[in-house]
Amino acid sequence: MQVAGQTVTFNERFDTFGQLLSQGGWSVELAPDGEYLAVHTTRLFEDPWLYFLTAVIRLSPSGEFLSVGHSPLAVHSTYAGWANSSDMTTDGRVVVGGSTYHPGDIQRPAMIFFNPTSELDTLIEFDFDTAAWIGRQAKQTPDGGFVLCGETNSPGSLDGFLLKTDANGTLEWVRTYGYPGLRDFIITVDLAPDGGYYLGGKREPVFNVFDPWVLRVDAQGELLWDDTYGSPFNDGPNAHLTTLADGLPVFAGGVKTSTLNRTLPCMKKLDADGAVLWDRYYGEAIFNSTFFTVKEIEPGGDLIAAGQHYLSNLQVESYQSGMLLRTTNMGDSLWMRFYQYQDDQMPQGRGFFRDVLPTPDGGFVAVGTALPNGVHDQDLWVVKVDGYGCLEPGCHLITGMEVQITNLGGALRVWPNPVPRGMPLQVEVRLPEGFTPQGALRITVTDGAGRLVHDERLTQGGHRELRGTKQEAILTALPPSLSPGLYHIHLHDNTRWIAGAKLVVE
Repeated sequence: MQVAGQTVTFNERFDTFGQLLSQGGWSVELAPDGEYLAVHTTRLFEDPWLYFLTAVIRLSPSGEFLSVGHSPLAVHSTYAGWANSSDMTTDGRVVVGGSTYHPGDIQRPAMIFFNPTSELDTLIEFDFDTAAWIGRQAKQTPDGGFVLCGETNSPGSLDGFLLKTDANGTLEWVRTYGYPGLRDFIITVDLAPDGGYYLGGKREPVFNVFDPWVLRVDAQGELLWDDTYGSPFNDGPNAHLTTLADGLPVFAGGVKTSTLNRTLPCMKKLDADGAVLWDRYYGEAIFNSTFFTVKEIEPGGDLIAAGQHYLSNLQVESYQSGMLLRTTNMGDSLWMRFYQYQDDQMPQGRGFFRDVLPTPDGGFVAVGTALPNGVHDQDLWVVKVDGYGCLEPGCHLITGMEVQITNLGGALRVWPNPVPRGMPLQVEVRLPEGFTPQGALRITVTDGAGRLVHDERLTQGGHRELRGTKQEAILTALPPSLSPGLYHIHLHDNTRWIAGAKLVVE
C-alpha cells in the first residue's frame, strides 16, 4: 500500500536469468526518468559455455523489474569493478569500470556502457601488454572523456593504475602507482577541483600488512602526493573516497584495533594536501566490518555510507549484514542500521552492500549481494529505505532498533485494512519455522506524523498452533481509538525489526 507523498521502500532479490546461478551487486545509478539501474555481475549458461557477465537491471521507482541487459557473449567474461564502480554520463548512459577475460588470454581493463533502458551500448577494451589489468571504477571527466582506475602486475609487482580517454574512449594516457615488490591497489577515483584526481585504495608498506591509501594526481596523472591512514595493525579495507562540494576528499573504510582481525568501520576527511581534518569511528570492532562507499547526500550536507557488518565475533552468531550509516557533514553519526535478508529460500540469509544512492524522495537505495546458505545461490540484492534507514517508516522511534530483517512481510497480517474508526482491528504474527526471536516480541505503532502511538508486548496467551505446520500464530488487537489517518505497524524483538505493515484508519 503506497501513500502519496511518502518515501517508497522496498526489498528485492534477483536471480537475473532464472538459472539459479550466482549474482553480485556492485553499483546503482538513477536514470534520467527516475528509474534505478543496478549494476552487477552474473553467471549465464548457454551451451557450451558458462559465462561471467556484467549486467544492468532496470527497476521502477517502486522496485519492479523492467528489463536487463548484459555484456556481449563474444567477450566470454566481463568483470564489473569492485564497489560504486559506475557513473552516470551526461548523455544518460551508465559507464561501468571493469575488465574482460577471453578464454586462454589475459585480463584487460575495460569500460562497459549501457543505455538508460539497461541495453548494452559499447564495450571498450584496452590492450597494453601481456600483463593482467583489472578495472575497478570509471568516471566521466569534465571534458567529456573518462578515467578508469584499478590494478596491474605490469611493472612486475601489483600496482595501481589510472588511465584517461577522450569522449570516444580513445586512450590519452595511463599511469601506474605503487612501490616495488609489494601489492598496491587503487579501487576508486574522483575529480579534484584543479582538473586532477583523487585516488583511493590500499598499499602494502610491509609484506602482508596493508593500510588505507589516498593519492592526488594532476590532470595528466602525475603524482602530487600520497599517504596512508592505517592503524599499527594489518588494515585490509580500502579507502573508498568521494570528493565533496568543497573540493576535499572524504573516505570510508575500516581499520584494525588489534591483531585479532577485528575491524572498526571509519570515515576520514582530508585537506587538499592529504592531512586529516577529522576522523570518526562507528560501532564496535568486529570481524570484517567495513564500508565500501560514501557519498554526499546534497552539497555541503549529510553523508551516507554503505558496507558490511558482522553482528558478532562469535562464529555461531556472525551473520553478515548489509550496513548503512548516515552522518552529518562532520562525520557525526545520525543513525547506523544493519540489514539481514531472509525468505523461505534463504533462512537467516547473509548479505552486504557495495553501493548506496540518495533518492529524490529523501530516501536511499542500496545494492549488494544476498549470500547463499547452502540451499540457494547468491543473488543481486536491492533495498530501498526512507531517510531514517527504515523499511517501514517509524522504525527509528523504536529504541535500540539497529538490525532490520528484510523480506519477512508475510510474518505480519493486519485486518480489516482500511478499518473504520472504532471498529475492531486484528493483528496476526506468523514467524517462519526455525526463526528464534531475540527476547520478547513486540508490536509498535507509529502515526504518519512520526509519533509513537501504541506499544505492547505479545504474550504467550495469544498463541495458537497452525494446523499442519510447526509455525505459531500470535493474535492480538489494536486499540479501536486510533484517529483517522495513516499508521505504521512494526513487529520486533529486543534488538531486531522483523516486519512491518501500513494501516489506514477511516
